[in-house]
Amino acid sequence: MTFSLHQLGRIVFVCLVIFFYGCASYPKEWQEYKHLFLANGRILDRGNGDISHSEGQGYGLLLALHYQDQAAFERIWSWTHNKLQVRDDHLFAWQWAKAEKESEGRQADYRITDSNNATDGDLLIAWALFQAGQQWQKSDYLASASQIADSILEQLVVPLDRQRTLLLPAHYGFQKSTQIAWNPSYQILPAYDSMAELHQNTQWENLKRTSEQLLISSLHPETKLPSDWVSVTPNQTSLLSSNMSQWPEKRNYFGDEAIRVFLYQLWQPKLLIEPYFLFEYFEQHNRLPRYVQGTKALPEKEAMAGYYAILSANARRLGKNTLADRLLLKADQRMITEKKNYYSHTLYLLAIHAAQQVTP
Repeated sequence: MTFSLHQLGRIVFVCLVIFFYGCASYPKEWQEYKHLFLANGRILDRGNGDISHSEGQGYGLLLALHYQDQAAFERIWSWTHNKLQVRDDHLFAWQWAKAEKESEGRQADYRITDSNNATDGDLLIAWALFQAGQQWQKSDYLASASQIADSILEQLVVPLDRQRTLLLPAHYGFQKSTQIAWNPSYQILPAYDSMAELHQNTQWENLKRTSEQLLISSLHPETKLPSDWVSVTPNQTSLLSSNMSQWPEKRNYFGDEAIRVFLYQLWQPKLLIEPYFLFEYFEQHNRLPRYVQGTKALPEKEAMAGYYAILSANARRLGKNTLADRLLLKADQRMITEKKNYYSHTLYLLAIHAAQQVTP
């Protein structure tokens, strides 16, 4: 068999790429994460039937960027673009799962099982692409981020009143009569900043300002904790917690989604919300609750490792270093048994990453 000079050049190039990336040294925790959850560019939610979702792809991109793993970033983005970015706009189908149950002798195929988008996933992906485009001088990443940001503004912005707008959680399914479902944990404020820088206009700045107002207004009046979901009525003269209610299909207490409010604010120069209720609970009980309903912590389930890591980083930002150390120790202890828990493991690494990014 003979090869042309062009073919030989390609073979040498591929070998060099394999050698370079095969020899690249990354921290043990990132190598472990990739081994557990990354398969051919797809982030696997191991505890949920190995499905993938736009949120997880966005988190994978952010972590690959943090660890400066350009090869992993490109694999994750390539799969996300080819498999999930298939709508008429530039948003992403949010869920990739088994199309049907397995039968004897036949393995179920994975495919898009819900083509609706999830706004937090879209924002996470655009935010990661924007940062990667800047850091690695990749104009194609910046162009993709801009397209996603354009589609978010075109498809998901709805008026709150004559001056303010907000983002829907998804393209459809979250507006009923005069009510809009609103998820506090979808308000990724540092991503709003990046999109404002990318677009050089005031629309993202206005969205961020309204989101901050809604976040503060939606806090429980006593615990000052956000809920997983709330219902907002447009055209109100004021944004008060008393004017917000429960969205019928979603739980309205603090839990697995709302914890991310405390994660995303770590990328901001100043913390918007201080989780003192959870700090005080931990000081009294030496554990954190996974759910808080009203003023009552539900003790049946302890918080995951990711919760502890997020709150440790918040405590450190507030100058509570002894508390931060105790919370981080708990996070490390729980990670021993939660390594294969996609959500907890991801929140844990993101919290460690976020804690290193902004110095107040």
